[in-house]
Amino acid sequence: MIYQYHLQTESENSSLCYADFTIDSFREKLICVHENHQNENNVQNTIIRISLNDSSSMNTLVSGYNFYSSPKISSDMKIFNMDLLESSKYAMGSN
Repeated sequence: MIYQYHLQTESENSSLCYADFTIDSFREKLICVHENHQNENNVQNTIIRISLNDSSSMNTLVSGYNFYSSPKISSDMKIFNMDLLESSKYAMGSN
């Protein structure tokens, strides 16, 4: 089954960003990186899951780090792997 969802080109809340989407077809969820820039002094980065049957149903899976990317479902369908960095200075290529 292929899932299709039409997104608006302009968000009602442009301080929320989503990236690196992957489908968990076993649980019928979309997993992605979520960035909340509502407070520019304290940007919140998380990995969330969104129900494919109810887009208003969102759950935070991982939080607490400054940078997340590439969430993936593991072969046993129990956990997911991701690249994460403890500090945004590493994400920017600094020492």
